[in-house]
Amino acid sequence: MASIVRKNVVLGDVVSNNKENLDPITIECEASKMTLTIPTYYVTSRGGSLSTIHLLNNSCKPEINDDDTAFVFVISGDLSNKCGNRLQKNSTHAIYTNEVHTYLHTQQHIVTGPTFYIPFECVLPITNYVSLSYKAIVESKKVLSRPGRGEFPLTMKLFETDQFLSPETDTTFTTSQMLYVQVELDTEDEDLTVVLERCLATPNDKLEDDEQYSLIQKSCPVANAVSGSFKVISNGEGQKARLQVQAFTFVEKNTVYIHCQTRICQSSTDQCVPVLTNSCISSSFIKLITQC
Repeated sequence: MASIVRKNVVLGDVVSNNKENLDPITIECEASKMTLTIPTYYVTSRGGSLSTIHLLNNSCKPEINDDDTAFVFVISGDLSNKCGNRLQKNSTHAIYTNEVHTYLHTQQHIVTGPTFYIPFECVLPITNYVSLSYKAIVESKKVLSRPGRGEFPLTMKLFETDQFLSPETDTTFTTSQMLYVQVELDTEDEDLTVVLERCLATPNDKLEDDEQYSLIQKSCPVANAVSGSFKVISNGEGQKARLQVQAFTFVEKNTVYIHCQTRICQSSTDQCVPVLTNSCISSSFIKLITQC
């Protein structure tokens, strides 16, 4: 009696957003969404169909695009928990992996011929910079906000008070007023948190300018920064990190850029809240530590 033989055929390399794609398959990567597009002929020419193609979780099926030319897989929300996704991390990137599978020939509940599968991945950097700038002529400033760089969407904004309810709309402040700064990670994955590892101010948009003023180093608030007004309200405790600092400017300069280097942290497996030692706890931060 002849036996039915099944084998897997890997078609090319892993489809990735940081490698050359397996032509003509494309993948789009966002912090809360992965979209994989495969031309229908690519599958049907190999004997597959809409009913036989799926991801690692075989309940995750594609849709057909509007002109019936491509299968489209969309994974959205908490990427680490959807459609069989697997999350791997190293010191620089979070990598979400999955595979497209299909059985090529099915008849009366049996499979004949080979199957093929296509591994794919989304690679997202976990270290990014965000910045905001304001102009100050000793007694006043003008605020501009810029989105964070990298694949994880980060924003840095000023708020009116330390309650962080309303974004700042006023554009004129005295240097005796407080600035309330929030860095937010926009993702539906509740396991990911944002950690501020380094924050500094410069008189221009150059991060490594010779003239700079440090606020956070190695996740530690700099002691007595800005005459002791600088305070870390929250860091590594969720998708929003918050700071408080008195408005200031550089001597003979009227523009200040505040930059923060961030790290995206997986709270279920990593130590995300910075562990502060006596050497880096400022007097303004002691109260926060004792409440944790």
